[in-house]
This record gives sequence, structure tokens and C-alpha cells, in this order.
Amino acid sequence: MTSKNQITIPADVRDAFGVEPGDELVFFRKLDGGLGVRVRKVRVGAGFGMASDGTRMSDRDLREAVGEAVAEGVAERLRQ
Repeated sequence: MTSKNQITIPADVRDAFGVEPGDELVFFRKLDGGLGVRVRKVRVGAGFGMASDGTRMSDRDLREAVGEAVAEGVAERLRQ
């Protein structure tokens, strides 16, 4: 890890998991205490704070949407 908290992922690992530039890696603690990593594909043209129709979302609406997405992700991990 660099002083800027950046990591290098070897090419064979990137290839095996289909990680591409712009993707996000989500690190999480598994129920057994281990570390999990999930690749989140970032859609082309996705804008932070933008609704799907291109209108700006209020900070409150954005926080609510993010909270719901996090809750759904946690529920999905618990089902696995």
C-alpha cells in the first residue's frame, strides 16, 4: 500500500475477476471475520448526485438512496 492508501492489483487477479479501469472494489468484513472483496462495475455516464433522468438529487434524497443501497447490500451478503 502506498502512502496515499492506494494498492496495486496484479494483472492475473484483475483478469480473473474482470476488474477494469473505473470499477470500484468494495471491501467488507464477512460474518466469519474474514475479508471480502466485491467488484462494483461503474456504469458509463453515471454521475454522483444525479438521478437516472439526469436531474440533480437533493442531499437528503441522495443520502436516503445511498442508505437504501447499503442496506440492500448488507441483506444480500447475509443471504449468501
